[in-house]
Amino acid sequence: MAIVASKTVRGTSLTERLRGLDAKLVDIGKREEEARSLLEYILSRKLALQSERAEVHRQLDPFNWLPTELLAYIFHAVLECENISCMDALERPWVFHQPVVLSHVCRRWRIIALSTSRLWSSVLANDMPSTEELLQRSGCSPVDIFYCDRPEDDPAEATNIQTLVASVSPRWRRLYCLMRSPRSVLQLLSTLRSDSPFPLLENLSLQVYGMYIDSERPALASLVSTQCHFPTLHDLSLSGISLDYFPFTPMPTLQNLRLNYPVKDAFPQNILLHMSAFWSLMAHAPNLRSLVLNDASPVLDISVFADLDQNKLTDQKFCSEGQVVHPIVLQQLDKLVWFGAPPKDLWFLFYIIRMPRITRLDLILDHCVARWLAKYTGYYTSVDTTRSMHNIPSDLVLDFDELESLMLVYRDNEGVTVALKKMRFPTLKELEIARPSPDDLDHSLFPRHESIFREPRLPSLTHLTLRWVNLQPEEARTMLQYMPALTHLTLEGCGSSGKLICLLSGGTCTGKHQNVSRKWVCPRLEELVIEDSRDVKFRCLSQVLRERRHAGEDRTKNAALALDALNVDQNSPLARKIKPLRRRALQTYPNGSPGSPLSTNILGLPSSSTVAGWGSHEISRPRKLLSLQIRECTRISEVEAMSLMGDEWGVEEVVWEA
Repeated sequence: MAIVASKTVRGTSLTERLRGLDAKLVDIGKREEEARSLLEYILSRKLALQSERAEVHRQLDPFNWLPTELLAYIFHAVLECENISCMDALERPWVFHQPVVLSHVCRRWRIIALSTSRLWSSVLANDMPSTEELLQRSGCSPVDIFYCDRPEDDPAEATNIQTLVASVSPRWRRLYCLMRSPRSVLQLLSTLRSDSPFPLLENLSLQVYGMYIDSERPALASLVSTQCHFPTLHDLSLSGISLDYFPFTPMPTLQNLRLNYPVKDAFPQNILLHMSAFWSLMAHAPNLRSLVLNDASPVLDISVFADLDQNKLTDQKFCSEGQVVHPIVLQQLDKLVWFGAPPKDLWFLFYIIRMPRITRLDLILDHCVARWLAKYTGYYTSVDTTRSMHNIPSDLVLDFDELESLMLVYRDNEGVTVALKKMRFPTLKELEIARPSPDDLDHSLFPRHESIFREPRLPSLTHLTLRWVNLQPEEARTMLQYMPALTHLTLEGCGSSGKLICLLSGGTCTGKHQNVSRKWVCPRLEELVIEDSRDVKFRCLSQVLRERRHAGEDRTKNAALALDALNVDQNSPLARKIKPLRRRALQTYPNGSPGSPLSTNILGLPSSSTVAGWGSHEISRPRKLLSLQIRECTRISEVEAMSLMGDEWGVEEVVWEA
């Protein structure tokens, strides 16, 4: 019994102990839960503090103060400033991946980049997966398409890419295509000729290289549409493909046109500039402001009547081959650049396309033997003006009344002496005449000024630049005397530049440049730029500066004395008004008697006195040179050049470069 009782007591104590342990476990469990809750709170609080600290640390950089919207705008502005061109598709394809780079900088930038569709608007369409991804991320934003086909491309994939690109044509903003296969060109032309409009397209560049389009020249009438398919087109550039394949539709916003035809010796149809197509395009682009023709081979396949009654024209928006048209007027065109212009037939373009408000004209002439082509009865031949241009006056003169800047680059003397013979430039202010490169400087002398211009007197000319021409001192003197208002003169790599500089003093090297006759060349000259001239001497240049400065001071003193002479008593005989002498009646009649018939004044002859602003009889003392720039002149050191600045010489600015 005792054993049983002891077992009972021991079991009871163990039970109570278990109860106590269970109670403690329950208590520990509660404390554990409380501790876990506290730990979670501490951890969450720690994360919050870390996040807050990171945010405060980011605020140390002012760039992170910007709101998300403004940051997205900055990203877009930076990408827009990249100014991606068509050649970047070949040379710098990584520029199209810049949005991807932005998305890998930090989490915030990634969110902004992926949520801003306009950041993905530049699409390099060179493979199907990336093109689809970029077009998807661009959303509904306008896109800039850069397409460049390669010879190794799979034809099926290339067709799929072009089809995909064409499907988003309503979103095209800029389209740059560099093509080497006729298949790609014809597919793109098919898209452009479709009836679908391109409401957002601003810039279109089509470059075709290394092949010819094996397609029959389409009839222009089939390409003409009265609907405006390009309502916002601003820039159009075609290279290696004729206008004959381009659709003609109203382009009210077109301002810049560039036509590039790189092949000169062959005459395939796709690189010829037919005047019928060119005239039609000009008729659809009334607001064109800038025109660039690069190595264009014009073909005169239309007939032009100067006084054609426009009411007799059945359609004034296009002309087909062999049709009679009137000269078209581009009122807004103010700049023309023509590379490889045929010198003898240069005036044809200005007769067919009138440019009354042109202010800048850059002419890079071809060799004199280069001529326009004409197409008569289906064959290409030389131009016959009697068959192509009618009612042309025998003394035709094309006046450029608003032209201010003219650049003339010539290859041979014969070309430069015939190019401008039917043109006059009464308001010309800036003139640049040059050879194509320093290597073209030969022993042939620069032509006489009178042989270049129909009217050699240029009373408004203030800036003259001569590059890589072989000057003849006496002819150069005559040329400068036709430019009395000249204030800026630039000589770069010209032969006999040193002798021309000596002419500015009115004296000679042997006479220490003392002007005995008091006749001055370029009396208003204020800025002189000399580059790559090895025959210019410091001694001559310094004496020229001194002589002109002294003469200018004498002019100032004489002007002051003249003002003092005016301050006289009104009752004095010196105060009476001096009237000029009347011209004799004999001078009015060139043949010597009043009964002789008056001679007809031929426009453009140097003897004409009808040039506005011309005063060859005026005597003017020179102004002192204020600015002098010397570059690559081996006979003038930097110390010598800088010594010319100061009161002794009157020069206020001197620039010297080795």
